Amino acid sequence: AAAGLIDLIQKGTFKPEDNILFVHSGGASSLYANTSLFN
Repeated sequence: AAAGLIDLIQKGTFKPEDNILFVHSGGASSLYANTSLFN
């Protein structure tokens, strides 16, 4: 996912004034273990 974000940045997908939030969740399996964090 990080490589995809870097690629989009290098391609100029985002404007310099854009705010980008990249959430590294640790993978889909960790989402199920931490569902209480998303309520």
